[in-house]
Amino acid sequence: MLTFIKKNKTSAILISILLVLIFVNRLTREKPETPVETEPVKKQANYQNLTPGTSTKDQTIEKLGNPVKEEGNGTILKFTSSAQGKPHEVLMEENIVFLIIETVTLNDQKTVSDVKKEFGEPKDVLYGPRYTAGFNLYVYPKNGIAYVGQNESDVLLEVWYFPPTTLEDFNMRFAPKYTETPPSQEGLY
Repeated sequence: MLTFIKKNKTSAILISILLVLIFVNRLTREKPETPVETEPVKKQANYQNLTPGTSTKDQTIEKLGNPVKEEGNGTILKFTSSAQGKPHEVLMEENIVFLIIETVTLNDQKTVSDVKKEFGEPKDVLYGPRYTAGFNLYVYPKNGIAYVGQNESDVLLEVWYFPPTTLEDFNMRFAPKYTETPPSQEGLY
């Protein structure tokens, strides 16, 4: 064997390198990965088949009809609702819907329970102008839906539709008048 190595140095070196590579390959071979559990895709809410973040102004008018009023050079469209003097609002950004605020009345027969039935219990609550009357903004940021309602009475005032986001982004972009903590009760009585 020693004689073979002396006569065939190049072959012996190549065989040694090949054996080392095989050994290293076996050591570093990736073990099969265990599948990583991912969060299931959340259902994005939509209003009248209008999806914030993708629906256009033309699609909005096609679905909801002509707005009763346009503001902000066509960036805010207002549509008739069942609440006299309180229309639905559709906010546009570069001709794309980015927020829909549906005004709800008792005549609409839509309740807090209806939203919960479809999206579950809300994990996030924001407190705002109607807090003292017991109405808060309940947010499902990953589903792109929130509602202003009173859970105890099942009364729903508004449903907000927006592109899925985080609570922080939602609060900053869509609900700056709302906070994550209830306002102080001092001076209310």
